[in-house]
Amino acid sequence: MIGQTLSHYRIVEKLGEGGMGVVYRAVDTRLNRPVAIKVLPPEAMADGERSRRFVQEARAASALNHPNIITVYDVDAAGGVTFIAMEYVAGQTLSEAIGRRGLTLSDALKYGIQIADALATAHAAGIVHRDLKPANVMITETGRIKVLDFGVAKLTERVDLGATQAATVDAVPRTEEGTILGTVAYMSPEQAEGKKVDARSDIFSFGSLLYEMVTARRAFQRETKVSTLAAILHTEPQPASEIAEGTPRELDRIIAHCLRKDSARRFQHLDDVKTLLEQLEGESGSEKLATEPRDEAAKARMRLTSVVAVATVLVAVIAGVVWWLARDRARGSAPGSAVQSAAATGTTTPSVTATRPRLSSGGPASTNPEANRYFELAMQSVKVNYDVPRARRMLEQALELDDHFAEARAWYGFTDWFLLDDGSSNDGALLYKAEEEMRRALQDEPSLARAHVGFANVFFAQGRRELIPAEVEQVLKANPEDEDALYLRMEYYHYLGEYAAAERVGQQVLTRLPLFVPVRMILGEILREQGDLAGAVREQQRLLDQDPGNSLAIRYLARAYLDSGDLVQARRTLSRARPADQSNYWIRLLRAMLLLLEGRRSEALREADEEVQKWGALLAYVSPEMAAFHAVAGNASQALDWLDRAVRTGDERAEWFRRDPLLASVRNDPRFQQILESIAYRRQQRKPLQ
Repeated sequence: MIGQTLSHYRIVEKLGEGGMGVVYRAVDTRLNRPVAIKVLPPEAMADGERSRRFVQEARAASALNHPNIITVYDVDAAGGVTFIAMEYVAGQTLSEAIGRRGLTLSDALKYGIQIADALATAHAAGIVHRDLKPANVMITETGRIKVLDFGVAKLTERVDLGATQAATVDAVPRTEEGTILGTVAYMSPEQAEGKKVDARSDIFSFGSLLYEMVTARRAFQRETKVSTLAAILHTEPQPASEIAEGTPRELDRIIAHCLRKDSARRFQHLDDVKTLLEQLEGESGSEKLATEPRDEAAKARMRLTSVVAVATVLVAVIAGVVWWLARDRARGSAPGSAVQSAAATGTTTPSVTATRPRLSSGGPASTNPEANRYFELAMQSVKVNYDVPRARRMLEQALELDDHFAEARAWYGFTDWFLLDDGSSNDGALLYKAEEEMRRALQDEPSLARAHVGFANVFFAQGRRELIPAEVEQVLKANPEDEDALYLRMEYYHYLGEYAAAERVGQQVLTRLPLFVPVRMILGEILREQGDLAGAVREQQRLLDQDPGNSLAIRYLARAYLDSGDLVQARRTLSRARPADQSNYWIRLLRAMLLLLEGRRSEALREADEEVQKWGALLAYVSPEMAAFHAVAGNASQALDWLDRAVRTGDERAEWFRRDPLLASVRNDPRFQQILESIAYRRQQRKPLQ
């Protein structure tokens, strides 16, 4: 085709060829600019309906406007072929950049952040890539990423599984179950099984891409495509840090979270991944990954270390079993009667039985009395003194004495989450550390209620609200009056905008525990959101009478005064925060809102700086407050972005969004109405509350 003209594009040279067509460099004769032309396979476009739907979707993808997404200029047919005209990028593919040695840590993070940002933008527009791989990512000569081929994956016709087995794939461009789309090595499990895919499938592929960038190995590559698919479905890749020296463990955790087999337990939004990678980039500085392969001596040391580790684990398991059997015999019970199968982990661990000593939290005690003492000191710090840092130190001491102290482990994970929730930290890794601690706790105690409470809190923070009811039910099955599980149920109803149901659960808890702080806080919030500002002030003031330095109660009370327009009382309330809490992110955000309402814009913007914005991006339920701040600041677009994010992560409080006085400046924006319409649609789709 060299020298030919398609429409007004003159073909100059062939750039490459793949399963999805041939790419040429061309010149747009109308605008006199270089372009890239992808000529699509004739067999892929033979069916008229398929061709029509592809062109429709390709044009939708062309509407994406992002510096890291290649610009699509045109989708057309001429000379008997269908082609896409797009931005011409001089540079190399990510596949070429990775080569045989991989990338430096600095480059892997830099490129990963840009790819995540591009995909997050596409997902927000309802577009899923479906074929993310290194060959579909370009790196310009200035180091900018360009992601290619959005929507083109829908043309995939066949996944060749080798000489002995093949799977013909329905080529109609659709997303229904039964259709396998994408490149085998980077498929998500749901793609490999031909199930319907969504943005979370791209997140899995992104994890595979990130893994390959730092290790120069494909995460699931095997000798045949059949065995590669099997690996995607059933195995976990070796941690990147064990292959590429210098890879941070936190990057291992991020990759592993992207590569969860169950899409519901992956990251749910790539902007969350981007935030964590940005944080890691800041911490890593200029540190480079090792690019040379390990020498044979190093490999031998690694193998020896692995053997020793396995042997150590086996000895520990055998010793544990012997201990448990001996304990059972000492109690006069049948050997093994206190052992149950842990289906979630595939291990065998002791169950929580009524005969075991209990802690003040209701959880099972450690066999080490000193560990139990430290645990109770931690509970005093959490529940009486509201001193989470001291509680963490006490829990660390308890776990040092008994590494399998499940209740202490779960509470330690809870404090990871709590440091973010109460505004003390903006370290995004804490959420994933919290989840990891809960999983470790469940390995030791499969029926541990505190771990399920911890999971539910983490899911709330991440905006994975659809997972919360199952975790709450796990706890309430064992104890229908568990106050933490009931509080979570109350919060779940609250964010659905089901105020009556939330109040009903809250009153159920307060009848038995009138001083239970979290429930009274949310009751105050429900009153505020329904317009009863006097009632909201009364509830939060009760909490401050109980604990004058409670930073969360101060935040809720200050917000009630802002809603009422009483800026003097709002400032007095914020000044009540302890000196150590003046830098708390909740307090800073409320102070920034107050400064805006006082007309002190420059001070407000300094207060709500990048660190506050970063914290806000980590917690789904902070998004409406960030929206309110930007609305008052006059940043309508950013305000609506935050509000849209809140709704996408399960916030359905449409009535409150209509009432919130701080959102007044954006209420007549057409996009605001679209957001409320999306809430109405969500409510129609979910089942009514029982």
